[in-house]
Amino acid sequence: MRKSIALIIASLTQISFGAPTYIENPLSCKNVDVPSDRELREIVIGQDNWLYHRSTFNDMPTFSGDAWNGLDHFVHILSKKDIKLFIVPIPSKPSAIPSPIKYDPSNELENYIVFLSHLSKYNVGFVDLMSLSSKNDQLLSQENYYSHSDTHWTAHGARISAELVAREMLRSSQYDKIFQNLNFTTVKSSSRLDTGNLSSIINKKCEEKWESERFEEYATTESGIAGSELLSDLESPITLIGTSFSDNRRFNFAGFLSEFLRTRVLPANKSGGSIFGAMHDFLVDPNTNLPETKIIIWEFPVYYSTKTSSEFAQLSGDLLGKCRNNLYDSSIKPNKATVISPTTGNFNYFTIVFSDPLFNRFNLSIKYKDETTEDLVIDRANSTLKTSDTQFNFYPTKSINRNIDSLSIIPSGHWNKEINAAVYFCKEN
Repeated sequence: MRKSIALIIASLTQISFGAPTYIENPLSCKNVDVPSDRELREIVIGQDNWLYHRSTFNDMPTFSGDAWNGLDHFVHILSKKDIKLFIVPIPSKPSAIPSPIKYDPSNELENYIVFLSHLSKYNVGFVDLMSLSSKNDQLLSQENYYSHSDTHWTAHGARISAELVAREMLRSSQYDKIFQNLNFTTVKSSSRLDTGNLSSIINKKCEEKWESERFEEYATTESGIAGSELLSDLESPITLIGTSFSDNRRFNFAGFLSEFLRTRVLPANKSGGSIFGAMHDFLVDPNTNLPETKIIIWEFPVYYSTKTSSEFAQLSGDLLGKCRNNLYDSSIKPNKATVISPTTGNFNYFTIVFSDPLFNRFNLSIKYKDETTEDLVIDRANSTLKTSDTQFNFYPTKSINRNIDSLSIIPSGHWNKEINAAVYFCKEN
């Protein structure tokens, strides 16, 4: 890969930010100042042509603090709607393939085990793709699980992950009546030399040619129904919600899941939406048939971290849908907290509709009638949500056994004009 590229590989450099430490080969391109280039400076070059992205080096816990309470709250609302949650935590590329960069993934792996241990305390299914705490074969040790030149897994990695997911789900009797017992056929649709998302950046910015990598692609089709019970309904009881690991057709993750589960798995994924964007979109999409959904398979890379319940408060609100009662109108002014207090009734969830779709970063401070408080930090500035059109639904974690006394809306520091906010209060029992 580096035979023809204008990279100056000097001595190996040890990089450390916080706890993660690794070894990388310096990258230098003709006519480009790498440290000042936002994309190039994020690429880490290891031995044997391995490329990594700096954002995937993270030894912080995936969930911590109030995030666990938020997950518990979200799972509770899902269960009331007869929906089961199955989480697929994808280990980072540096933790799965550490040797080309001399990376010590012990902190990441410890957090990964703790994450799985916490999941086991909730009513959540999950799979251990690292096979660190279970009886699974250690499939991640296979070198071709991840692409050399891309941040994502290969189609092979997606396939063996889907096989492990199916193995875990088929072991559990709680899913037995959900599976459809259909037949699917997966065939290789192409095999070609191409660049990954990291090597393509180098090619573009450095105006050089990074050697291509072979990518194999697969397609899955439904070939019939097995067994005596014929299902005429084409709806699927399982939805896959995930990131670019699932969204990219190159990986065929939903197809592999359908094949191994023998059940239609409908993809509802989003590239660039972090771990929450696709879930937001799915829950508020008017075309979502939530009553038909029995299992949500939630895929996300564990290098994303959150320690607040803010996102889960929105997901739980999205599950309940827009609150349409008890309207209170108010003006939101720059650099000032706006306090809204429902004058009568007991309420524990609410919807806010702003008059300006660009108002997407703010803080919420909620005061309950028992004098407890809850603070939420809202940031959709970089969101690609279909619902970034002014509507926000909230069912805060603490509100399940409490009633709201007041809420304060505090704009972020960059906001500089007055807008209107329509706040609707409702009660969920």
